[in-house]
Amino acid sequence: MFFKRSAKALVSALLSASILLSGCNELSTKPYTSGTADKPPAFTDTTDKPTSDSTTATTPEPVETTRPITTAPQVTQKPDFTYSDKRFDDVRRVVTANLSLDDLAIKGTYDRAKALEYAEKNWSFGGALCAEFITLCLKAGGLDIYETSSTVLVTRLLMSGMGTMEFLEFNEDRTATVPEYAKPGDLCFTFCPYEGMMLHSMIYAGHKEDNKFRMFCHNPWRGDSQTYVFDEACYDCGTKLEHLIFFHFNDKEDEKPDGDQQRGLLYAPSHKEQEKYDRTQAVNAAKKTYKTDVGNFRAVYTNNCIKQGGVDINCIYFSSIFYVLMDKNLGNAEVLKTNEDGTLDMPDYGKPGDVCFPFCHNEGMLVNGYIVDKEQDGRVSVYSYYPEYHGTADFDLECHSCKNRCDYVLYFSFDRK
Repeated sequence: MFFKRSAKALVSALLSASILLSGCNELSTKPYTSGTADKPPAFTDTTDKPTSDSTTATTPEPVETTRPITTAPQVTQKPDFTYSDKRFDDVRRVVTANLSLDDLAIKGTYDRAKALEYAEKNWSFGGALCAEFITLCLKAGGLDIYETSSTVLVTRLLMSGMGTMEFLEFNEDRTATVPEYAKPGDLCFTFCPYEGMMLHSMIYAGHKEDNKFRMFCHNPWRGDSQTYVFDEACYDCGTKLEHLIFFHFNDKEDEKPDGDQQRGLLYAPSHKEQEKYDRTQAVNAAKKTYKTDVGNFRAVYTNNCIKQGGVDINCIYFSSIFYVLMDKNLGNAEVLKTNEDGTLDMPDYGKPGDVCFPFCHNEGMLVNGYIVDKEQDGRVSVYSYYPEYHGTADFDLECHSCKNRCDYVLYFSFDRK
């Protein structure tokens, strides 16, 4: 009798354990969609690029949901982003261009309504990460673009000349106030000031009486029903986040300066106390350290030269170096076109210790970073990670990834107002 009872108890225990394990397995298959666990790893400029036919892929058909579509309020005030705007002169650091940049523009015409329609129907569906989801929205809105890196997406938008970017501060409650010129269909990106990278991509869906951003985004999924609360710290390095980068698409009614009239592409913070940059120390470091830096990333060489000049910077990507310099309010940048012989004319404000970043339109990235030395027959001479381009005006403009020639550079000038 004892053994029979023991056997029955054992069978009962095994059945209970089986049910419990079955329940655990069932629970483990349910998707987890809250908290920071859904956030992607920090995006970098080395994110795998799409295959050659990715940019021509058709936009996925929107998936219908039962969620009612809300109409985002339209803001009709037209922005004025000419460089002569008194709101920005000698107050904020800017990236400017006096070129048309038409050959850098993203192909297509942007339809905000179609982009938002796609975002509305797909924000809670699919496994795309944040930047990929935003490019799918842009593709639905008529633009020929595909990216999986938020940093690359921001750089491509910046250099496209199709709109204007601005650093916006967070409110104390981690929300952000919508600028008066914003329109639904514009884009937002959170920015890490230490790593110099974009952490998250969102599309602006509108706002209500509180004048706070409401977003559509993936990873984590967010709809426009609530005011968007931004993360307090970088999920990769823990640095406190102070700004988002807001991108406004130019519409037909927006002013677009022609000819040699300067226009702003990016407006950076002005409230930060400037660090002191010693040009001489940076140039001396560039002359001496390139041989000892062999084996490091090319961007580390540029970063270390700037650091020797007294700037607290710790980046391993060229795009990151550029965005950190802008965020630190250390100078201005201008888009310049290179000469056919692979040289660059020295701008009248150029000085030794400045930095120029060649931009690859095909990759959407800043693919190098040169420390400017001095003028040689009206051309910029540079110091490079590579010995063959050290101290020469005939420097390398080839993208090391796709081998295309870079026709434009971002020239960063320290301390220029």
